[in-house]
Amino acid sequence: ASTAMDFDMSVKCDDEKLNAGDITKYYVDLCTGQYDMARKVYLRSILDSTLEYIGDSCNLEPKNVYEFNGKTIIKWDVGSLQPSEIKKIGYKVKVKNDAEGKLINKLNSNCINNSSYTQCPVSCKYVLEVD
Repeated sequence: ASTAMDFDMSVKCDDEKLNAGDITKYYVDLCTGQYDMARKVYLRSILDSTLEYIGDSCNLEPKNVYEFNGKTIIKWDVGSLQPSEIKKIGYKVKVKNDAEGKLINKLNSNCINNSSYTQCPVSCKYVLEVD
């Protein structure tokens, strides 16, 4: 029994392994299902404390960028997406000089399904390794 997908998110990155001081780019795809429009779509990226968001590197200006518990949090208000629409958001980060080990970018997104009026939270993460 398969159900139609309402809302989904995926993340890719130019790199998996990096060195301190390197810059890389994330690519996030937000996808709506084929039948329903999604409203009040947002995306939040929670960067590891040793990842630095590069301002003006994004194709969609974030609503806000702030620090919380040493991590940088970037939030985008995407608005509404039509059925089967894919919203692509790309942005760059720099690996800080003291970075080592695994650096995690946690992503979460949500929207309201315009037909059922239910929320559709999704989340994923991307792990970079610093040599």
